[in-house]
Amino acid sequence: MSEYSAPDGLKYAPIRFMGVDGSVSDHPPGRPVVQVVLRYDPDHSNGPRAPLSYRPIYALLDTGADQNYATPDTIMTAGCPQTGASMTHGATAGATESTQHLGHLFFPEAAAQLETQIFSATLRNSPATEHLIIGMHLIECGVLIMNFKKDIYRLYLG
Repeated sequence: MSEYSAPDGLKYAPIRFMGVDGSVSDHPPGRPVVQVVLRYDPDHSNGPRAPLSYRPIYALLDTGADQNYATPDTIMTAGCPQTGASMTHGATAGATESTQHLGHLFFPEAAAQLETQIFSATLRNSPATEHLIIGMHLIECGVLIMNFKKDIYRLYLG
């Protein structure tokens, strides 16, 4: 068994790298991204089902972000209900008003789905961040492996 075998049978999503032009590669350089579908799934407790009418997008894995963020349009398209209001604090901007939503992230390559909170935010207009940012709130639920020496990049989902 390798040192990167799934602990206790956890599934993982492969991490890819997105260039500034939007191209995606299995190896650096680029921003670390995973393929996801954001949606609201009221039957989440019955287990993940492959979404039929949603297309996967690449979400930026941001270890500098505490929470998960998506654009208002992405949240609206996914049908995620609002659960509260809050203030968000960005690295380059001050506090801004935001809304908090309940969402489900389906990782098609791992056939896994996680329920999480998503905050509405205006994101920089670049290919990796135009839709969704996955922050430490979700990353800490699993295991993040980015071993550049051995060329192994995975997000284990807990």
